[in-house]
Amino acid sequence: MSKKKRRSRGKSLAAVGCLTVVAALVVAGVLIAPRVRSMFTPTQPSWAGMPWYGPTQEFSVRRGSVSEGVSTYGMVQPARQARLGFSKASGEVAMSLVSTGMPVMAGQVLVELDRAALENEVAEARADLLEAQEELDALEGGEGIAAERLRLEVEFSTAEQVLSEAQSALAGHASSSESPAARRAAAAQELAAARSELDAFLNDPNRQEQLDYLQWVYNIAEVKHGEMIALPNPSEQDYDNTWIIRIDMLAKKEALEQFKMQYEMQKRAAEHRVNVAARKVAALDAEIALGSRDIERMKLEADVAKAQAKVAEIQEALAALDVEVPGAELAKARAEVLKAEGVLAEAEAALEDAALVAPFDGTIIDGNVVEGQQVMAGSTLLTIEDSSSLRIMAQVNEIDVARVREGMETRLSFDALPGEDPKTGIVGDIPLFGKFTNGVTVFSVPIEFDLAGMPLFQGMTANIIFPTATHEDVIVVPAAATFADQEGDYVMLMVNGQPERRYVTKGLSDGIYTEIVDGLAEGETVSVPMMGPRGGMPLYGGMY
Repeated sequence: MSKKKRRSRGKSLAAVGCLTVVAALVVAGVLIAPRVRSMFTPTQPSWAGMPWYGPTQEFSVRRGSVSEGVSTYGMVQPARQARLGFSKASGEVAMSLVSTGMPVMAGQVLVELDRAALENEVAEARADLLEAQEELDALEGGEGIAAERLRLEVEFSTAEQVLSEAQSALAGHASSSESPAARRAAAAQELAAARSELDAFLNDPNRQEQLDYLQWVYNIAEVKHGEMIALPNPSEQDYDNTWIIRIDMLAKKEALEQFKMQYEMQKRAAEHRVNVAARKVAALDAEIALGSRDIERMKLEADVAKAQAKVAEIQEALAALDVEVPGAELAKARAEVLKAEGVLAEAEAALEDAALVAPFDGTIIDGNVVEGQQVMAGSTLLTIEDSSSLRIMAQVNEIDVARVREGMETRLSFDALPGEDPKTGIVGDIPLFGKFTNGVTVFSVPIEFDLAGMPLFQGMTANIIFPTATHEDVIVVPAAATFADQEGDYVMLMVNGQPERRYVTKGLSDGIYTEIVDGLAEGETVSVPMMGPRGGMPLYGGMY
């Protein structure tokens, strides 16, 4: 259908609707025409022939680019903002340099907790861990059980020897035909030999030298271990070295204790032989004095019974060492070690977290921390903003966020800067979660842009388009310059200073500019309504 026919059809429809009104007004027009002429000038107003009521401006049709995509809004915000607090440490504030409005520099210590209290917690946690580890070692067959077994084995050997001697003495008494005096002489020789053996053992220089050497080696290891424990702010490597040195120290301690125990047991055995020989001599002296052979027999029988009871007692103690520790008890001891390790790790982490440091240059916008204040881990104490650069936080709903990609270019316009050409922004990291508001999940997507020369401030709003399609070097007009009626889309083309309706074919539109695929040529002029406090109002047959 030609443009001329489309226009005539529009006129015929209007004529049918107004036929009766025109007939009624003819007579009235004749009567009041002179007065009307006197009230208006013969010139037409500037909006005559336009599809709206109000002032206009002209736009020269030109080539440009138009993008179509997701439209939304956003808020201008500082590029960096951080809410700071102690993530792991709790305690009393020892130092604070925080006040609202104060500028800070990256790396500056803002708040520091009482380190002495945190260091005491670390020391207590280490002591608890050592105690729990020692208890576990004892249950799993550590150095305590080994030393106890060695002691019992030495006692058992001595007890067996005593029993054997008592049994021999009793058997000898039953079969002996020697006189008490002869037996007393033999007992006196045994006593002299036992005392000689004891003297030789006590005065052996080799044993003392070996004891002194083992003691010296252990003392050196103990000093090294003490130095490692006293290190301030130890590293992970220091902790590993401390455990290695501790194990070496315990091994040297065990060697020293075993040597001392063996020395003591051998000494006791020699002293016991002296005592047995001395008692034998004394018993024979008493027998000689009493002249009773039955008394000696009863005493020897008592010695055998006593020695047998001692052997049985030591055997029971050794058997008890071989009894397996219940699994529940072992599991509990291991759990205590793990718990102590966790407490130590938390205490060390809290000590490392004792200072609150500014992550970047900026200004404290919310914070009031004073010395002596008690703070808890996980609570926010202050907020820092870096307002030297700005960004836009776009609010994108869950339906459109899948169409937005990191690094995508966006078109930005600002309500505070009317008439400014759209700016270009770059989409930052898209968050993995959104906020449910009014039945819709909204994602806050950051957009970086060049602030140079733009009088923008925090809190201003931005209109944002995420382009999903772009047409370059095409004919464009302002989106407000296009209208539609029953015939189709059109613009008001200025011809010799007068507006003329021109039907066109539209392409992409970003809400600011619209692509004209057919109907306009570059350089032609179209009329655009001025949208302000007295913006244009559309008339019948046109809309924008």
